[in-house]
Amino acid sequence: MGIGRRLLAYMRKLALLFLALAFMLSGALAVRAQGSAYAELLQPDASNFPTVSALMDVYDAQGQFVSGLNPTDVTIMEDGQPRQPDEVKEMRVGVQFVVAVNPGPPMAVRDSSGASRYDKVLQALQAWGESRPTDSPDDMSLATTVGPLLSHDTTASWLVNFSAFQPDPRAMVPSLQSLSFAIDLAAASTPGPGMKRVVLFLTPHMEQGTFDVIDSLAAKAALSKVRVYVWLIDSQAYFDHSSVTAFQDLTQRTGGSLFTYSGYGSLPDPEKFLSPLRHVYSLKYSSQLAESGNHALVAQVKTSADSLESPQVSFDLNIQPPNPILVSPPFQILRQTPPDDRFNLDALGPNEQTVEMLVEFPDGHKRALKRTALYVDGVQIAENTSEPFDKFTWDLSGYNSSGQHSLQVLAEDELGLSKTSLSLPVSVTVVLPPGGLVALLAKNSTFLTAAAIALAGLVLGLILVSGGWLRAGLTRWWYSRKVYEDPVTQPVQIRQDAGTREHSSLTRLPWVGRPRVPSAPAYFIRLTADGQPATANPIPLMGSEMTFGTDPVQASYVLDDPSISALHARLRQTRAGDFLLVDQNSVAGTWVNYDAVGREGQTLQHGDVVNFGNLHFRFTLQKAPKQPAPRVETEEAAK
Repeated sequence: MGIGRRLLAYMRKLALLFLALAFMLSGALAVRAQGSAYAELLQPDASNFPTVSALMDVYDAQGQFVSGLNPTDVTIMEDGQPRQPDEVKEMRVGVQFVVAVNPGPPMAVRDSSGASRYDKVLQALQAWGESRPTDSPDDMSLATTVGPLLSHDTTASWLVNFSAFQPDPRAMVPSLQSLSFAIDLAAASTPGPGMKRVVLFLTPHMEQGTFDVIDSLAAKAALSKVRVYVWLIDSQAYFDHSSVTAFQDLTQRTGGSLFTYSGYGSLPDPEKFLSPLRHVYSLKYSSQLAESGNHALVAQVKTSADSLESPQVSFDLNIQPPNPILVSPPFQILRQTPPDDRFNLDALGPNEQTVEMLVEFPDGHKRALKRTALYVDGVQIAENTSEPFDKFTWDLSGYNSSGQHSLQVLAEDELGLSKTSLSLPVSVTVVLPPGGLVALLAKNSTFLTAAAIALAGLVLGLILVSGGWLRAGLTRWWYSRKVYEDPVTQPVQIRQDAGTREHSSLTRLPWVGRPRVPSAPAYFIRLTADGQPATANPIPLMGSEMTFGTDPVQASYVLDDPSISALHARLRQTRAGDFLLVDQNSVAGTWVNYDAVGREGQTLQHGDVVNFGNLHFRFTLQKAPKQPAPRVETEEAAK
């Protein structure tokens, strides 16, 4: 029994001597977690759909970031369908770094120069912090057993606070409180995309009763993707302590590593384990999803050493068809001939109408359009398959009659989603030019004018050649007119005999013998400003209704004077044979014997003077009523 104990003690001393020699040669003992290569997608973002972006980590089996990947090395599986990335870009980012200090008596042990183990750790971390650039994107925190001393600040602030923190390790009882605070700080939202979360835990060995707490903290850190690195600061006698095994498990489960330090040798540069964590890939690809809901992403990565597949991540997407809207649609379109060529049916216009639209994306994801179309009465009449998508030309050349039509537009996006707008009514009014004799005369006005000029020239020539004969004929015509003048326009001749007799006269019209004026029951005879008959042809009043104005479309008798309205007046012949003259809201008015005529109308009597604006006419019946002869009585007869 005694020999066995002595042998066991000897073996322990031999093991301790071996460990002491190892530390003297290496200055430290680092236990690194053994892992495997992996790829991971982070933060998928569909806010710019159909472009979907994500971050990607790719690490080899030694925990080093795999650099140099390009789009051909990555395939994105979108709901199981392969998509080639449009961009795979490596970015350098900061680290969310929390230093947790767990002081204990082993940290207060000093060397021959009087420097404690904690002082040496403090100096190493200060040297690292001072080597960082002033604009470092790192997010720094400092946690102690009493709580966070600094939260999410710059490296410069962290240096000031870490240097000012001067605990007395000899009076402190080690605990895991600072590690718990540190994991909570690191698990908070990172200030930048792709930043990794790291905790450096400075601690002496822990007693066995804390191992369950270490296991719980390891699970919490792994869930929050917090890498935990442990620097065990203690004497060599505790490097094979059971707490070392617990800390090794913590670091392996979180992707960190364990380093033991007895106060001799150099401490590791934190940048060696932080540098691989300062990289991330940003990738983008064009999605072809056409349905709302939750969608899955997987990245397949080919490196020089491995073919990796990331764990599946998901994102929610709301997709709705594009919404086309007609912009200021033409609710009425008027097709007519131009004023300068109003009788030319071939000049009917307009022949086309521009229709504009805009497209909204109710889901907030603006994307390219594949096609737009214009529908009239449910039939597609125009289509755009390239820019511009927002304008159409509606061909109106085939519309020769008035009618009501409906307009709709359709929009189809690059995903194949389409929608048709609401139907809007549009009235197409077609005003055709008048036909008949008026249209024929208007169409050939130039020719007729030339013919009239030629005829006038011929007449003038005849006058010059046979002036005497023409003067004689005109003289006979003038006297004939005087003889047969209407008694209404002639002075009454009074004769007194033994008795009285009725005056009678031949009531023939002054144009009798002029066959160019058609026979009618009544006429409007044009008068000059002083009330004398003008040289213009009388207007025959025929038919049950006649209209007067300047518009040949509305007026059956066109009166050419600026005072005349487009539709100036209307003349109706009643069943009794009377003529009722009605004003049509004309500007200059209609007058009978210088009294204004309203919309109720005025019955005309033989001989009435009618004014259409500034034009003067006398209303004359073909068969003038008999006028009683005036009677003159002497004073004695009257008695």
